[in-house]
Order: sequence, then C-alpha cells, then structure tokens
Amino acid sequence: MQTRPARFQNLAGIFTLRWGWINIPLAISILRMPKKNPKEIITQSQDAILVDFYADWCSPCQTMNPVLDESLSELGGKIKLLKLNVDKHPQLAQQFAVRSIPHYILFKRGKILWRKGGILTKRDLVQQLKGFV
Repeated sequence: MQTRPARFQNLAGIFTLRWGWINIPLAISILRMPKKNPKEIITQSQDAILVDFYADWCSPCQTMNPVLDESLSELGGKIKLLKLNVDKHPQLAQQFAVRSIPHYILFKRGKILWRKGGILTKRDLVQQLKGFV
C-alpha cells in the first residue's frame, strides 16, 4: 500500500490533516491573508486573534510554528492565528512597533491585550494566553 503525503485542507474554517484516507481534525484556526486588509481583520474581529509577525527566512520563526499550533490547540481553538509576513507587510510591522521577529501580539476588537517577542516554550505561551481565553 502506497501512502500519500500529509496535507492540510481548509473546510469552513476547520483545518484537517489528511494522511492517506484518514482525516484528522485540528483544533486551531489559521486565518490566511484574504483580499481584505489585515488591519481590518484585526479591528473588526470579535474573537481573540494572535498575530504572528514572521519572515520566511527566519529560522526562529519556523521553530515556533509547531509550538504555536500545539499551544492554540491546547486552548481549544478559542484564539485564532493570523500570520503576517513582515517582508510583505512592512507598514503593519512598523505601525505595531515590531522590531524583531518572531513577534506575537494578541488582539481583541482591535485592542492589544498582550505582546511578546522571541522564542517561547509551549508551557509559557499557553500559560500567558490562558488569561485571555
């Protein structure tokens, strides 16, 4: 039997991991950049949104990807993740005073609730975000 590589599918905002013929639901919700302005998404969302300021070339950012996914899954998907590439959106990085990456800012209704830069452990990230869920 030949196995197929894993791939992600977006099904009405719910992500599943597909391995062969098995679908595994993931509890996280990642917002891909639609044609909307990312600032509109941040200001108009009623849900808590964790914005991940990253760059493709940044290895600490890549290191944090599984930590973010696991942490947000542990929180039950109550916080959405918006990934913002600082190379493609330098004006937003500048507006929110992001001077190093990875950098994370938690928003709710357009207001900053929490921010942190650098690498975090899953335990620290979950502990800090639990107060906002």
